[in-house]
Amino acid sequence: MGNLFETPITALHGVGAVRAKAYSKLGIENLNDLLFHFPRAYENRGDIKKLAETDGISKAAVILTVATAPKIARIRRGMSILKFRAYDESGSCEISYFNQDYLKTAFPLGETFRFYGKIERLGNKFTMSSPAYELYSENIALPDFMPIYPLSEGLNQKQLKQNVALALGMANQELSDYLPDDIRLENKLSTLMTALKEIHAPTSYAALANAKKRLIFDEFFLFSLGVNSAVKMQKESGAPIFKNTCISELCALLPYELTNAQKRTVADIAADVSTDTSMSRIVIGDVGCGKTVC
Repeated sequence: MGNLFETPITALHGVGAVRAKAYSKLGIENLNDLLFHFPRAYENRGDIKKLAETDGISKAAVILTVATAPKIARIRRGMSILKFRAYDESGSCEISYFNQDYLKTAFPLGETFRFYGKIERLGNKFTMSSPAYELYSENIALPDFMPIYPLSEGLNQKQLKQNVALALGMANQELSDYLPDDIRLENKLSTLMTALKEIHAPTSYAALANAKKRLIFDEFFLFSLGVNSAVKMQKESGAPIFKNTCISELCALLPYELTNAQKRTVADIAADVSTDTSMSRIVIGDVGCGKTVC
């Protein structure tokens, strides 16, 4: 996979010692670790609803235009609330953010945003508390699916998304697909690079499903290779050779003679232990058939 294993996470712009330490808590030390740090969920922000269409229970995405200038009120010492109203053709909504005074200039009058969050409804009144937001323009397409990543203290979703995007850009030049083309095509799988791009920034439900299919296939494929490699190494590792496999003295002590089936089984075992290849053999048979003496 190129040098992604060898490229430390600090190679990304904006990732210094502090953020690298936060990444380390997630087991992320290099770019390969980051690319395989998959989202735990996705928000479908492309399913736009009117305010009047929301159910007041689940989260929803709405496109609203700012109607009033944001104002800050001090609730008590150390706590403030920023409020403004925004609207669409079906109604208006009061939007609030707690202890985020820096957002006062983020919502100019007349600008349109895509907000995502739970919309409370009481009669014809709508409210949203601390929704996610993105500046909306008909000329600029916003992503429909927003990945939600596992985090550690010192990281937030925005930072992680930015870092993943940078890592994907670098990987596009370095990442090679280890899966042979004939196996990939036979199983109708996407390339590894396509799968990684879609798992981090899906363009559709179908694309996300294809990405998951490829990455799940890889887990089983690599696991199978590992098992086969371990078996091969075990066989080639060299077992102790038993040159003297004569058991006539033991047989002479037995109060009975071995059956022909027992003699064949003993001969098979003797042949195995006479070579330097590890023996993998199990003797099976009915109770009392003479497995123990073999």
